[in-house]
Amino acid sequence: MTPPRLRSPLWLAAALFAFAALLYANTARNGFVLDDQALVESNPLIQDIRNVPTLFASDYWAPGPRTGLYRPLVTTSLALNFSLGGRNPMGYHLVNVVLHALVSVLVWGFFRRLSSDALLAGAAAFLFAAHALHTEAVANVAGRGELLAGLFLLASLLAYSVRGSGYLYALSLGAYLLALLSKESALTLLGMIVLYDLVHRGDPDARLAAALRELLRERWRIYAGYLAVTFLYLGARFLALGPDAALPPLPQSDNPLVALDLPWRLVNALQVSLRYLGLLLFPLRLSYDYSYNQIPLLVSFADPRVWGVLALCGAFLVGWIYSYRRWNTLFFALGFSLASFSLVSNLVIPIGTILGERLMYVPSVGFCLAVGLLLREACKRLPVPAHTTSAIFLALLVGITSLHSLRTLARNADWQSNERLYLHDVQVVPRSTKALINAAYALSGTGREDEAVTLLESAVRAGVRGPVIYNNLGILLVDRELDVARGIRLLEQAVQSKPRDAEFLDSLGWGYYKAGRLKEARAHLQRSLELDDRSPSAPARRARLRQIEQALGSSPPTRPDHRRRGP
Repeated sequence: MTPPRLRSPLWLAAALFAFAALLYANTARNGFVLDDQALVESNPLIQDIRNVPTLFASDYWAPGPRTGLYRPLVTTSLALNFSLGGRNPMGYHLVNVVLHALVSVLVWGFFRRLSSDALLAGAAAFLFAAHALHTEAVANVAGRGELLAGLFLLASLLAYSVRGSGYLYALSLGAYLLALLSKESALTLLGMIVLYDLVHRGDPDARLAAALRELLRERWRIYAGYLAVTFLYLGARFLALGPDAALPPLPQSDNPLVALDLPWRLVNALQVSLRYLGLLLFPLRLSYDYSYNQIPLLVSFADPRVWGVLALCGAFLVGWIYSYRRWNTLFFALGFSLASFSLVSNLVIPIGTILGERLMYVPSVGFCLAVGLLLREACKRLPVPAHTTSAIFLALLVGITSLHSLRTLARNADWQSNERLYLHDVQVVPRSTKALINAAYALSGTGREDEAVTLLESAVRAGVRGPVIYNNLGILLVDRELDVARGIRLLEQAVQSKPRDAEFLDSLGWGYYKAGRLKEARAHLQRSLELDDRSPSAPARRARLRQIEQALGSSPPTRPDHRRRGP
């Protein structure tokens, strides 16, 4: 299969850019939500453009606790945003909108390289631009890593597919390096390039394994360039992070899979993969969080769902391999999704979340092409003239894209503020500990403490357990003086479960302060700071310790004037 030349009119690219930008224009007035506060609002490193060299030598979440993530291009882009607009969120959101529009245009350009069917390429690219699962990556400033990685990854792949000169090869290598500096999952590009060559250079009559061996033998020098860039990136990452380059232990509350033995982690990762597919097909109920205990884990072979998951995943894999000799463009589309999803799937290594909608931003490129291919083929099999099949296909894609557009516009509004997002999404994921805690925090922040307590109490009654829930219900009862004695009992349970958790010790110390047990309060705040004096919450904990020490010099203790931050 020889790739066609890129010759579609520029007006289509302009229309696609405008369509993608208009879809997300309503995010421009949104505020900072979720991780935006740590990355932008309270991050001193991005507030001076002269810190850019420091950003290239820092953990992604610096100056907070180490995470082992290295994304200096993302933080540099945030620093540029800050230099132009300070803490005004509009500029950050507009950059995200422009990035998504550019990615959509590159998706269209790459689809034209893969297929001579201009109608198919355009329709599938518009579907990508509108897909509602992308809202977290675009509407949330912290999703910029997905956008930048997608932009440079597709630019690298497109330059590689055009070929013809050393300049394009160098451009592809350079774009790959920029993708790596945006997000670690860009490492999957090499797999995508091999898949592309299998489709366009491999022997379609040979078995897949034989074609792969022959391809590696013929083109290893080309691939060596990408391996060299990979090692260059890994070396820069190690020099920047040093001993902190390894990922720290992951919290079970964010990713329950980390607590499972390897076989069950893999089974449940496959289960989650099918949930991702469901969201790609029907993104009706979306959420920023799916952590403990929203997704029931599979832990026994007596559970028929285990065999259903294995059967479905096995059938998909067999069908994908079979498509190599029968329909190689579909083979590449599905392979693109599999390759780009591999590092965030929890199958290779556990990551910081069990499921995140933003992680589907790049893998959805292959999905949108596969949807277009399957619908196009189905329409061609209809007993009607060729021009009618094209009209039917276009009508179907316009209908699907319109539905996604409406869902995207509605979902963008949920990202206006933390309060709106928290109170909306807890209805979608009512068993997620994090969503429950955040919703309770939003309620308590608006003076609806009783509703917040009721929400957490109902979660506990429904079977949601764990130190995080105990901590946050306890701090609400203590801080608002609704039931200090019961709040302290809950906080003691949280500390008993995690005695080295600085935040839990801080909460319990504050509870003791409220109860007038000042010496115990001081001991717990001191221990909290001994364990962690670098995180963003450390200054507030030091202030509370000073307040407790002042109160120890008076009797009775003065009424506290410092409110503990919410969960």
